Amino acid sequence: MDNKQIASEILPLIGGNDNIGHLTHCITRLRITPNSLESIDKSSLSEIPGVLGINENSGQLQIILGNRVSDVFDELKALVYGAGSSIGDENEKSPVEAEKKGIFATILDAIAGIFSPVIPAIVGAGLLKGIIVMLTSSGLVHSDSETIKVLTVIGDAAFYFLPVILGVSSALKFKCNAYIGAALGGILIHPQLQALMQSSGDYMYLFGIPLKSTLYMSSVLPIILTVWFMSYVEKFLATFIPSSLKGVFQPVLTLIIVAPVMLAVLGPVGSVIGNVVASTFIHIYGIAGILAGAILGGLYAPIVVTGMHYGFLPVMFESISQTGFDYIMAIGVAANSAQAGATFMVFLMTKNKAFKSIAGGAGINAIIGITEPAIFGVTLRLKKPLIAACIGGALGGAVMGLFQIGATGIGTGPLAGLAFFFGPKFVYFIVGCLVSFVSAAVLTRIIGFEDVKSSVVETSK
Repeated sequence: MDNKQIASEILPLIGGNDNIGHLTHCITRLRITPNSLESIDKSSLSEIPGVLGINENSGQLQIILGNRVSDVFDELKALVYGAGSSIGDENEKSPVEAEKKGIFATILDAIAGIFSPVIPAIVGAGLLKGIIVMLTSSGLVHSDSETIKVLTVIGDAAFYFLPVILGVSSALKFKCNAYIGAALGGILIHPQLQALMQSSGDYMYLFGIPLKSTLYMSSVLPIILTVWFMSYVEKFLATFIPSSLKGVFQPVLTLIIVAPVMLAVLGPVGSVIGNVVASTFIHIYGIAGILAGAILGGLYAPIVVTGMHYGFLPVMFESISQTGFDYIMAIGVAANSAQAGATFMVFLMTKNKAFKSIAGGAGINAIIGITEPAIFGVTLRLKKPLIAACIGGALGGAVMGLFQIGATGIGTGPLAGLAFFFGPKFVYFIVGCLVSFVSAAVLTRIIGFEDVKSSVVETSK
């Protein structure tokens, strides 16, 4: 079934156009905020060929589609908003979305909405940095060559200009002007501002207001907090500026109000919070890496099921900013390897030919780094293999923690993320992945599972 057919079958089962309050997607999931959850036929949705699973989180319907999610999203968006539409009506909130959420769910939703769009740029940059390490460490290219210097610039750009990139994505999430968000991010990394801060000592002054001298390259929280504040400033200004003058006065007043608050309060506060969180994690990881790796590796799959893994992203970004490496991704890759091992063992053990095909495809996807098909389609469905995968993830995570394996960027794996881990500890990364894969597979064979009946799979074709 092609992507257009999948989108055509999804639309009526989620209640049609009128039931879509908000439509977006992440790397593997189509994310729909419906006007009414009761209008959704989850059972029929899960039976559509190409749909790998269904999940509901904080009033949001998540349809797991794997690698084809962006293509199905484009087709569904065309059906809902018309061909050539760039976005849906993002200013309208559905009744479900408008309901008061808990603070934790609200924060996770904001993090997911802000970081999901920027991940491709970070993945590409991180992989390139890993390739640079491989080229220089193997002696294929000299580290002082112009080629390496240019490639380093290309690989570093996404991290250096992260405040600008996050300024755009934060503005889109908080529904304010994305270009002013980018401009505010640009202020934080403007060379002249950085030079002024370095020459002024601990503080410089704007209208007599003390501004803490802080470097914001690769920072995360300062621009997010700033754009969140800006969204309220824009709304406030819109209440009294005449429509005919908004195009001129609203942008300049927004910058005049928001930029000083950013430089005096939100930037330093966000920088301190980010540094404390990342430093605390790195410190704990340095002391108890094995325990931290085992706990996170064992719980990673259930965390993915709930969607809470997006909560790790700010820590991962801050860790790369401070040290050049992220230590959470390696543990996540170990958990992915465990899912692959458990799923491949299910593939070998199941007597159901249709389910064997599902498990085989899910196992291959998990080896690449896309685990939702394995989790939702196989291990969570059968329950016992999920337990085996969690144990395998804990064992592999402990290995990653023992050797403190770091990634040069943020992405997924095992196979899709190999370049992130090129370097002196690459062999230990491979060992951690193998420990997870083999232990999860063996435990699945020992624990066993109740096989899927043929009629169940055949009705879902």
